[in-house]
Amino acid sequence: MGNFAIKLNGIGKKYLIQTSAGAASPKSLLREDVERALTAPWRWLGGLRDGAGQANRDPVFPTQQIRAEEFWALTNVSFEVGHGEVVGLIGSNGAGKSTLLKILSRVVLPTTGSAVIRGRVGSLLEVGAGFHPELSGHENIFLNGALIGMKQQEIRRKYDEIVEFSGIKKFLYMPVKHYSSGMYVRLAFSIAVNLDTDILFLDEVLSVGDAEFQERSLRKIRDVLKSGRTVILVSHSTSAIRSFCNRAILLEHGRVVHDGEVEGTIKDYTDTITTTQERPLGEKVWSDISEAPGGMVARIKAVRIVKKGAICLQVSSDEEFSIDIEYQVLVDNVKLNASITLYDNTGYPLLTVNNYRSACIDIGDYKQEYHKKGRYESKCQIPGFFLNSGEFSIYANIIHDTVPEAQADHCLRFTVIDGPAMHDEYRGYWPYPLRPRLNWGNYRLE
Repeated sequence: MGNFAIKLNGIGKKYLIQTSAGAASPKSLLREDVERALTAPWRWLGGLRDGAGQANRDPVFPTQQIRAEEFWALTNVSFEVGHGEVVGLIGSNGAGKSTLLKILSRVVLPTTGSAVIRGRVGSLLEVGAGFHPELSGHENIFLNGALIGMKQQEIRRKYDEIVEFSGIKKFLYMPVKHYSSGMYVRLAFSIAVNLDTDILFLDEVLSVGDAEFQERSLRKIRDVLKSGRTVILVSHSTSAIRSFCNRAILLEHGRVVHDGEVEGTIKDYTDTITTTQERPLGEKVWSDISEAPGGMVARIKAVRIVKKGAICLQVSSDEEFSIDIEYQVLVDNVKLNASITLYDNTGYPLLTVNNYRSACIDIGDYKQEYHKKGRYESKCQIPGFFLNSGEFSIYANIIHDTVPEAQADHCLRFTVIDGPAMHDEYRGYWPYPLRPRLNWGNYRLE
C-alpha cells in the first residue's frame, strides 16, 4: 500500500438539471398563468352554458413539459496526496472544486470512482456547513467533534482554545440560527482548525471575515501547516496558494488539467483566464453602458494604456506611460475616486494604488470635489524605470465613499519590453516584475 493520506481513483459526479421545454420567457409564462387563473371561472361557466357538462379543458395552470439534462461536475478525477502535503486546488468558478471537497468530506457521494482517506477529516466548506441551526454554538462544537470521531474528552481539551479563537464567547449558548454571517465564520473556522484532525479541507476560508479575523486566520493556518497535517486548500488567491502550498492542482470543467509544482500550475491557470476572458491588449471598451461594470452610481466605460497621447500595445521599461480609466457618473453630487491593481503574468498582485487624496476634478481655475452626472477620466502615471520586462494585467475600480462601485478585474493586459537604458546597469536576466530606480546614498564611514 502506498504512503498516501488521500487517493482518488476516477471520481465523477453527475447532476440532473431539470429544464422546461419551450422557449417562453419567465415573464411571459407568469403573465399567461395569471390570465388563465383570472379567466378560469368564466371559462368554466361558458363550458356549462355550451352544454359541455364540464369546464373548459384548458387547465388554469398548465403542466409544463420537464426534461432532465445530465451535467457532469467532475469527470475521471484521479490523484494522490501524501501525508503532510499541502495542496492548492485552483480553477475558475464552476470548475468543480467545491464539489470535489464535498465528496472528500463525505457530504455527497460520487457517481463514479472511489476515494480512500486515511485519518480524521476536518473541513470548512462554506459558512455554517455542518451546523445544526437549532443548537447553540456550544452544542455545535461537540456535534462537529463527534462527526469526525472525536471523544468528548478530546473535544473538552480543545474547547477553551476554540472559544477563545472564535471571539464569540458571549453568544455561545444562543442558537446558531440567530448568528450573523461573521459569527458563523468565526466559530466554523475555529472548530475546523482547532479540533484534532489529520486532514483538513478549506474552501475559500481566507476570503471571509473582517480584516482582523483574516489576519488571525492566516497566523493560525501557518501553525496548522507546521503541525504536519494534510491540507487541501481551495482559493482564488494565487498569493495564498504560493504562500501555503507545495503543490497545486488545476481543475477545468471538472477535469484535472495540471498537477504539479505551484508556479507552473498558476501559470496554466492564468493562461486559461487570458484565453477564456479574451483580455485585450492596449484598450478595453464597453460600448453599451448597460453592460459596463458598475452600478447605479457609476460605470466604467474604458480602460487604456496610453503613451505620448496614443493607445499602445506595449511600452519600454524606461518609458513613462499612463493607465487611463474612463467612467460615466449616473447621479449628481457623489464623491468618487479611482483605483488600480497591477498583476504580473502569473496573476500575482504587485501593488494597488488609488487617487483618493487627489480625486478632485479640475474645472477651469478651481477644483470640484464632488462628481456631477457626466463622463470622466482618471489617469495614473507609471514612471519609467519602474516595471521590468514582461506581461502585466490590470484590475480597475471606481470607488464610491470607500466602497467599490465599478470593478473590472483582469480587464486589460499590456507588455513591457526591456528598454535600452536598462542595459547600462545589468545585461543579464532580471527575474522580478518590478525593477525601479531608487535613490541611493554612498558614504565613507572611516
